[in-house]
Amino acid sequence: MLTIRKQTTDTGVTPQQLNREGELLFERGELESALEKFVHAYELDPDEPETCNNLAVCLWQNGEPAQALLLLSRAIERNPHEQSYIINGGQILCSVGKFAEAEGLYQSHLNDHPDDAVVRGYLQQTRDQARVPVTAPATVCAAASQGEVTRDFSFADITLADIPDELRTALDKGSEPETELQAQWQRDGVLLLEKFLPDDLIECYSELRARLKQPGGWRCPAPYLYYDQIKEIGLYKELTAMYEHLMGNPMGMHLNLTGWVSTERKWHQDRYLNPSPVGNHYVAVWMALGDIHPDSGPFEFVRGSHRWPSMEQDLLLRHYPAEMRLRDSWPTETQYDVHRICEEEMARRGSQVEQLLAKKGDVLIWHANLMHRGSKPNVPGTPRKALICHYSSINHRVDMPAKKLFQGRWGSGWYFDLTVAMSDEERI
Repeated sequence: MLTIRKQTTDTGVTPQQLNREGELLFERGELESALEKFVHAYELDPDEPETCNNLAVCLWQNGEPAQALLLLSRAIERNPHEQSYIINGGQILCSVGKFAEAEGLYQSHLNDHPDDAVVRGYLQQTRDQARVPVTAPATVCAAASQGEVTRDFSFADITLADIPDELRTALDKGSEPETELQAQWQRDGVLLLEKFLPDDLIECYSELRARLKQPGGWRCPAPYLYYDQIKEIGLYKELTAMYEHLMGNPMGMHLNLTGWVSTERKWHQDRYLNPSPVGNHYVAVWMALGDIHPDSGPFEFVRGSHRWPSMEQDLLLRHYPAEMRLRDSWPTETQYDVHRICEEEMARRGSQVEQLLAKKGDVLIWHANLMHRGSKPNVPGTPRKALICHYSSINHRVDMPAKKLFQGRWGSGWYFDLTVAMSDEERI
C-alpha cells in the first residue's frame, strides 16, 4: 500500500527532475528506487499528470493495480489526449479483467483521435483478449523437458489468424512485389544474402568482440549504445536499405545478441515478445562472422511459417499468474510452453525444418512471425561466431525513447537511444 507523507521542506528539486531520474531508474529495472523518485515528485505536486502516470505504472508493476488506476484516472483527467496515459490505463484495466472498461477508454480516445493506429491496435487486442477464456491451472506436461511446469493450451489458444491492417506491412497485406527479393520475402518470410558483409566490416566488429572473454557475449541487451563498431555492422548501409525495401519503413536497431555459441533459444516467433501495436513492423537478422559448423547448434527455421497465425503476448500471458506477467523474466519462464505448442503445430502441419549452415559474410533476415530457434549443439562449446540484431519500425515503437541517426564509415541508419546499463566488468 502506498503511503504519501506530507512534504514540509523545500528541497530545491522539481517534480520534472524527479520524474526524469525515476524514468531512468525504471528503464534500468530498479523499480523500488524509481518508485521513491515518483513518490517524492507526487508529494511536491500531486496534480502533475506525468507524475501520476509514472507512479501508476510503478504501482502496477508492484502489484497495486487499484491505486494505479486511481492515479491514471487523475493523469487522464488533466491531460485526456496523451496517448501513453490511455494505453497504460487500458493495459492496467485488462490486467485485472476489466476488458469492457479498457475498450471504453480506448474507444473514447479514438472518437477524438480516429487516426491513432497504435491505440486502435490496443483496442483490437483488448477485444481479442475478452473473447479468450482463461485455461485451467498449471499441470505437469509429459512433453516438458527438464521437469518444467507447463500449461495445457494449444497454438490456437494464443494466436490470432487475422490482425488489423495497420499492424501489417504492405507486402504482408498482399501488395504486388516490385522485385524478386520482395517476392521471396513475401513468400518465405526469410531472405538469405550470401557474402553480403565486407570482410573489413566483419573484422572491425570481431576484433572488439574477441576482447570480451564471455562466450555468451554481453549481458547488456543493447551494447551498440556503448560501441560504434556494433552500430557500424548492425546499421551497415546496404543492410538498412534492404530492411526498408522489405518493410516499407525505416527500421531502428534496439537489440543485439552477441554470443559466439548457440543461444539454444527454443522454438518461437518474435512478434509475441513485443507490444501488440508493433505488429509485423519488426525484423531480425543473423550475421555470420565465420563459417558455421554443423556441431555448433545452427540457427533453424520453418520457411513460410510467417503466414501462420500470430502469437500474441497478452493471449499467452492470460494463462499465467498475474505476478509472473509483471516479471521481466516472463519470456524465459514461458519458453518451454511456447516451444511445446510450436513443435505440436509444426508436427500437425508436417513442417520441414531448415538449418542455416552459413558462410562468413552471409546474412539471414527473418520475419517477426517466422518460426525459428537456436538449436542445441552436438558438441557443447563449439564456436558459432555470429551477431544477431533486432529492429523495429521507427514509426511504430511509441514505447521506446527517441531515435537517433548513426552515420559511420560503413553504417548509416537509425537506432533507439535506450537507457540500458552495462556493468563495469563487461566494458572493454
